[in-house]
Parts: sequence; C-alpha cells; structure tokens
Amino acid sequence: MRRTTSGALLTEAAPTLEISDDGCQSDQNVKVTKAEEQRNSRFIFRVRVRTTMGQTDFPISVQDQGSSALNETVALRSTLAFVEDLAASVRHRLGLA
Repeated sequence: MRRTTSGALLTEAAPTLEISDDGCQSDQNVKVTKAEEQRNSRFIFRVRVRTTMGQTDFPISVQDQGSSALNETVALRSTLAFVEDLAASVRHRLGLA
C-alpha cells in the first residue's frame, strides 16, 4: 500500500499479464493496444491506464521502430513523459510545486 500526495491510502493489486490482440503485453493497470497504422510509418497506440480513481485512454503516436516490442516501449515512454509533465503542471496550478 502507498499514499497519494493528498494522503489517501491506495491499495495495489498484484498485476496480471495480458496479451492484447496485436501481441503486446500489458498488466491489469496498463494495457497497450495498436489502434491505427498511418501511411507515414507511424502508429497510434491506445495506452489504457486503470487506477483507483478510474480509467483513462491516451492516444500516443509513435514512429515505427521496426518491431512490436520497440513500438510498445516507445509508446509507454511517451505516455510516461506526458503523465509526468501533466502531474507537474497540475501541482504547479494547485500551488503544490
């Protein structure tokens, strides 16, 4: 268990591994699915994140890296960078930064 920045107690379930339709791996809290292939060697991935507060989908566009595993890794890193920037912006807006 861990606490959020507001002090609320969160319980964390043990992740279970899933394989999406395109063969990408995920756990129960984060699922990566290739949603669309574009003409310019770019892919749109849907990164679905489930938390105790609900679920959010992030459409992430990545340049083809040559393999499904590398494309998934780039999509997850892009999602992480986006979420970290979002968290910093919200903390700043709330005066917590």
